[in-house]
Amino acid sequence: MDKIKYLILFLLFIVIAIAALQKAFIQCETINMGNNIKYNINRKDILGRSFDIPPEVIAYKFNKHYIYVKQRIRKGNNVIYTKYEYPSKTDTIFYWIIRKDDEYVIGPLMYSDFENSCGKLSGDNQIWRELCQGKETL
Repeated sequence: MDKIKYLILFLLFIVIAIAALQKAFIQCETINMGNNIKYNINRKDILGRSFDIPPEVIAYKFNKHYIYVKQRIRKGNNVIYTKYEYPSKTDTIFYWIIRKDDEYVIGPLMYSDFENSCGKLSGDNQIWRELCQGKETL
């Protein structure tokens, strides 16, 4: 009977050790963009408390107040793209503007709409001007 107890304890120890090692080595790599908004390197998406930018985020820039994102959606009618109204459901590039303080999201936008949004907003705020001037590098 003692052998069975020791065997069960040993197996339980092994299971706990494996679980701890998995958690330590298989962590989700994220970049903290501030205000509890994170870019997931493995999934290539951005998650906030009240929004998500689905994969595939191919470029982004951010500072203390804003994030802007370049995204390519995957082909086909994928359920992850139903939350937002995309102008096109093809393999197209879309842009997003996120105000971090209140998680206000503008997007998905085609490039011309993104450029217009940056133009309208950049006159009001130095940060927008800085972000939108670099949009070609996205």
